[in-house]
Amino acid sequence: MKNLVKSLLDERIKSVIRSSELYQALYNKMHSSKLAVAGKRLDICANEVAIYLLQSGKDKYVLRDKICLEIGSGWLLTHSLVFYLLGAKKVYATDVYPLLQPENIFKAVCKSVDWSILDSLSTFEDREIINLRLKKLL
Repeated sequence: MKNLVKSLLDERIKSVIRSSELYQALYNKMHSSKLAVAGKRLDICANEVAIYLLQSGKDKYVLRDKICLEIGSGWLLTHSLVFYLLGAKKVYATDVYPLLQPENIFKAVCKSVDWSILDSLSTFEDREIINLRLKKLL
């Protein structure tokens, strides 16, 4: 059915539909929901941040009591949550486009594997403290 509709509409009409606020709102909800259970789960983002910190040679407590800025926070704030788990005093998240879908943040946290988050981040903060902060998110 989807392919039938796609083939019937010319590119100009598709472009008008895609630029509508309703389409953008629906797309953002669907896309963030998919990301919350896949590439932007909290455990995956924790692993990414840990890799970046390891590659840059950072030591334990690197973010404790620091102020962090995430530029391009996107649909979910999972990288910002990783900064919180690592002890950031404040985290500011910003994006050019208002993409944030707060209703899917909880899903991104709940669908994560706790031990993976703890293993990834314990090089940079005390495991027990990370676990306490993680429990507060749930």
